[in-house]
Amino acid sequence: VVQRILEVEHRTRLLVVDRVTDEFLKFHGLPCTEDRAIEMGSLSSRSSAASSPRASPRDSATPPYSRQSSEGIFINK
Repeated sequence: VVQRILEVEHRTRLLVVDRVTDEFLKFHGLPCTEDRAIEMGSLSSRSSAASSPRASPRDSATPPYSRQSSEGIFINK
């Protein structure tokens, strides 16, 4: 990670995601990228402006999977 950060000397960026987001992306085989973070962030900002305080994406949406015992991840239906 450090080597990758040092490759671009005029800029340092670190993308951090919560555990639920990390599991969701891994489950669907999606890379965790800055573009995806911006895309997901813009979706959550489209929620009702009247809600205060602003709910986090984790609180406002049920993830499409759940973890049950040690057998793996199962899709919610």
